[in-house]
Amino acid sequence: MKQIATLLLACSLSFAHAQTPPPTQPPPTQPPPATVQYVNPAPVQPRQTPPAAVPKISLNVLGGYVFGDNVSTDKFYGNVNGGFQWQAGLEFGLKKMYGLELYYVRQDTHIDVENYGVTPKQTFSAGINYILLGGKRYSYIKSETLMAWYGVSLGAAFGNNEDGDGSYSKFAWGLRLGLKAKPNKESKIGFLFQAQLLSAVQAAGGGIYFGTGGVGTGVSTYSTIYQFGLSGGISIALK
Repeated sequence: MKQIATLLLACSLSFAHAQTPPPTQPPPTQPPPATVQYVNPAPVQPRQTPPAAVPKISLNVLGGYVFGDNVSTDKFYGNVNGGFQWQAGLEFGLKKMYGLELYYVRQDTHIDVENYGVTPKQTFSAGINYILLGGKRYSYIKSETLMAWYGVSLGAAFGNNEDGDGSYSKFAWGLRLGLKAKPNKESKIGFLFQAQLLSAVQAAGGGIYFGTGGVGTGVSTYSTIYQFGLSGGISIALK
């Protein structure tokens, strides 16, 4: 009987030991969270816009050489001689790269005329004038001190025979292409270089060329004058 009790006690102890949970293991050590560093982004630089190429108001003065042009119809032949031509104008800035110029052009020249052998060749003095309004478009060339520009002009041409009483007033147009250079960005003075084509439509003929000396008096046919010239000058910002 005593042996049976001892056996039961041993079995009870074994069962209790089997039911005892194993000792709890401490959780694995977690690494500390990484520190997040916030870096302020570099400030965005505002886009630099170029300054206005055209002042609000500027005075342009140029002088140069204009080439001669032959004019003829079925009744006459003439030649407008080349020579010095000058111009002056006021330019108004419309936008940063656009301008509008009102300008005057003057040439004092000589005209050679003959009526195809009917009368001797004659030469007389004449003045050719243009009053034009032209738009201009500028663009920078690598820097803000050198600009290219081009433009189209419309207006009127006025001519007079200085050896007589003949004159004319006709529709005129012009094409221009040029450069503008400044010593520095802040300079109010710029240097202009220009190639220009001017045309007085149906201006050669009638009283201005044939109203004196009996050369084709009463001729009613006309011919358009084309004048191509190269010139240089200065531009002064007034405002």
